[in-house]
Amino acid sequence: MENREKNHTEDTAEALKITTPAHEHIASPAPAPLEISENEEPFDEVGVISKETKVMGDIITKGHLEVEGVVMGNLNVQGDVSIKGEITGEISCRNLVVNGGNVKASIVARGDVKISADAVAEGGIKGNVLDIAGRVEGNVDAFEALKVGDAACIHGDINTPAIAVELGAEIQGTIQTFKK
Repeated sequence: MENREKNHTEDTAEALKITTPAHEHIASPAPAPLEISENEEPFDEVGVISKETKVMGDIITKGHLEVEGVVMGNLNVQGDVSIKGEITGEISCRNLVVNGGNVKASIVARGDVKISADAVAEGGIKGNVLDIAGRVEGNVDAFEALKVGDAACIHGDINTPAIAVELGAEIQGTIQTFKK
């Protein structure tokens, strides 16, 4: 029994490995998961994954999160997320801004999503109001409205009650509008 507990602790520590160019660090075993509630206001704190940091594992926070480095894991964030780095996994948050980042994830926002002209999102996107100026590879579900910028490129199906497409935008897929 003691050996099995030791192996579990080592496995958990290995799953939480965080690396930066300066050093390697093995985090302590994970505490019990946080419960994220849609009705709860996020804490007034901002976690930052800096430019030269790589996180391999899930991130769960009741605050906000800025990602300038690399995260290979899921993000479950009570507040807002800003991405300038790279994410591979799934993202669940209130509002999301991808500004020059590269996201390979399914995105579910309880609020709005903005994809800048120099950003790439590979995976489905769901949110209330979506403002897409960059490249999206995946289906787009905007529950209130979708704005597609002139430099945007969407390869996937679109579902929304309202859509505005600027001249020059590229959409490859079906567009379905519906009444709210």
